[in-house]
Amino acid sequence: MMTERTMASYLDLGAYAEYRTAKNFAFWLRGGNLCNKVIERVPFVAEKGISITAGICLDLR
Repeated sequence: MMTERTMASYLDLGAYAEYRTAKNFAFWLRGGNLCNKVIERVPFVAEKGISITAGICLDLR
């Protein structure tokens, strides 16, 4: 007898924005899970809620 198995799927809607103030300096902002769903990238480890990360880029070339 064959057993049918399913694999969980998810949609991680995100956005990325960068604002360059000078040739070598920029601010960036990244948003993840904007649908506010529970995501399991690793089995039994759930990521809940919207995530926001911000940063600064400095190019020393």
